[in-house]
Amino acid sequence: MKKKWMATMIAAAMLGMQGCSIPAAPIDLIQAPAAQDASEDENELRQALPEGSRILLPLSQEEGSGIMFGDIDGDQAEEAIVVFEDGSMNSSHQVAMLKKVEGQWKVVWDTKGAGNGLDFTQIKDVDHDGIPDVVLGWVLGGGEKGLDVYTWKDHSLELLHKKGYRDQPLDSNEQEISLP
Repeated sequence: MKKKWMATMIAAAMLGMQGCSIPAAPIDLIQAPAAQDASEDENELRQALPEGSRILLPLSQEEGSGIMFGDIDGDQAEEAIVVFEDGSMNSSHQVAMLKKVEGQWKVVWDTKGAGNGLDFTQIKDVDHDGIPDVVLGWVLGGGEKGLDVYTWKDHSLELLHKKGYRDQPLDSNEQEISLP
């Protein structure tokens, strides 16, 4: 009996030492996901976008991002193409080209994106003119997808080609985007 009483007293003392606290509210536990492997440039790019923006991830690519780097305008310096959902009330998809100006990323071109989501991204010379093109695949709905190809012309990105596709925007050997 004495052992039972002693065990009860020890258990009560241990509980008393831990104290009682009110658990945190679920909203207090929610945190922004940590940016994994985000480069310094990617973090700076996020700062250049409108407040509340969210970078889109392509659905059909294992190794893809809504941020791509490449020399789009031929000035021997990398530009960034960023595909994002703006943080506005009527949220829409946006595509922006940013350049580093005096050490800061600045938007130098932007346009509204198509569709309900991002399917595919690539910077590649698809028209074989020696200038890298920006290739964006969009999820349109009902299994349909749309491919937009932009090229640098007259100090701006211009829509070079637009086409629909169902499965993949790449041709059978998955090396080329087939343009007419």
